[in-house]
Amino acid sequence: MASNHNSYAKRPAGVTFTPAAGSSNVSEVTLQVIDRNGRPIASVFNIDVYLSDSANGDGLTTVTASGAVAVKASNGADLGTIQAKKFLRSQTTTAGKYVLSITDTAKTAFVVCVAGIGRANQLSDALVTANYG
Repeated sequence: MASNHNSYAKRPAGVTFTPAAGSSNVSEVTLQVIDRNGRPIASVFNIDVYLSDSANGDGLTTVTASGAVAVKASNGADLGTIQAKKFLRSQTTTAGKYVLSITDTAKTAFVVCVAGIGRANQLSDALVTANYG
C-alpha cells in the first residue's frame, strides 16, 4: 500500500477566527478550518458553534443576543439549533469556511467557540464593540 505523506496536511488541526463589523449591531465572524501548518483546508466539515462568556470556552453564554445568531447567507449551513442564539450544529462551505452572523444591540463580548475540529475546542478572542456595525 502506497504511503501518502500529505495525509496529515489535510487533517483539520484548528480554526481561525476573523471578526468584522457587519450592518448595524451585527458582527460577522469568519471561521476557516486549517491544517497543522496553518493553511486553509478546502473541504466540508461539520462543526458545533457556540457562544461563551468564558475566555476558556467553558459553558454557554448566560447572555442571549438581542437578534439572530446564524450562518450568513451562502457562507456555510446551519444543520440544527441546539440552544437558540447560543449553540448551533453547522457545516462549512467546500472551502472549509463558515461565517457566523451575530446581531446584538448590546455588542456583547462573546467568545465564539468551535467543537469538532482538532483535539480541543477552538476559541476566538472575545468580541469587542468595534467588531459590530
